[in-house]
Amino acid sequence: LVHPDERQLVEHKLDHASDDPEGFRLECRIMRTDGVIRVLKLGGRPELDANGRPVRLVGMAQDVTEPKQVEIALRESEQRFRSLVEMTSEWVWALDRDGVISYSNPVIQRICGDHPRDFIGARWWARAHPAHLKSLETLNAASVAKKRGWAGVVARWRHQDGSYRDLESSAVPLLDERGEVVGVQGISHDVTERQRLEEERVRLEQIELKDQFLSNVSHELRSPIAVLHQFVTILLDGVAGELRADQREYLEIMLRNIQQLRCMISDLLDVSRMQVGKLAISPKRFELEGIVREVVGSNALRAVKKRVMLVVHIAPDLPEVLADPERVRQTLFNIVDNALKFTPEQVQITVSVGPDPDQAGFLRVSVADTGPGIAPAEAVPAPGAG
Repeated sequence: LVHPDERQLVEHKLDHASDDPEGFRLECRIMRTDGVIRVLKLGGRPELDANGRPVRLVGMAQDVTEPKQVEIALRESEQRFRSLVEMTSEWVWALDRDGVISYSNPVIQRICGDHPRDFIGARWWARAHPAHLKSLETLNAASVAKKRGWAGVVARWRHQDGSYRDLESSAVPLLDERGEVVGVQGISHDVTERQRLEEERVRLEQIELKDQFLSNVSHELRSPIAVLHQFVTILLDGVAGELRADQREYLEIMLRNIQQLRCMISDLLDVSRMQVGKLAISPKRFELEGIVREVVGSNALRAVKKRVMLVVHIAPDLPEVLADPERVRQTLFNIVDNALKFTPEQVQITVSVGPDPDQAGFLRVSVADTGPGIAPAEAVPAPGAG
């Protein structure tokens, strides 16, 4: 009856059964006369006479075909599940009641850089961002206490290199046969890129709203400013009659302030356009010296009133530059204006133009003053400086 593949093993066990007073145990397959195969669990031990010699073998056989089939099916099912879990692109994990990781598939190494074994035995939230530690611990405790899971919870997790990844997690409680919670199992997937795109979308929407607001405000402001500019110019031209010296001075102050308002509105719009990459640049060749002297001349009266010496140093024989002259004028005006605003009285502001010692073929414009400057933490890196 014993299956041919296992006959030799059974014969060996029976032949040596008398050698071991503890007996033997084994499982084997048998083949019935109708060809059906069953699994038997065999056990036996030698019976000894008064002299301690074996006289016969006493044993029993139990049909364990059905339990064996269930065991095999469970093992195969577990193997299929484990293969599926280890091939998925999501982090699959299991926790005990206290939130300690008891299982982790290999995906966590791709997400956070460390081997799964480095996570086993640690709290599930141990690698989370400090801002999320408490909320994740509370989440797990609530899942155990209330026998309910969670879905779509996003938190930041520390990578091996110190950076953070955004993970979206969902989980369900694990119950025993009595319905008591013994742990939690769940999945997490990397949504870092999705979060970045969402943050970028929100940022661009905010910039667009600000740009629209500034455009509307500038449109409403430009009309009355244009009228003011027109009438002040008419008065300065003497169309409405001769002006006294003091009247002309007051009107010139008004005109400068109108121009300053125009520049401020233009600067606000330019900043907004720069943030969304819409700032128009129209490069052409021109001599830089003319714009530098124009900007310095525009600020000369302010410098005199503040008792600040505004000095220009321009190297001889400078070549033309290729740039947007309006943007150069605007940038230089803002820098000189800032220098005048924050430099104390009775000092010197120097505007210098010459070849760039660090980059051949470029010119460098520098404005040196004795103001408080910019704190290193707040400084904007130069282009190409990283």
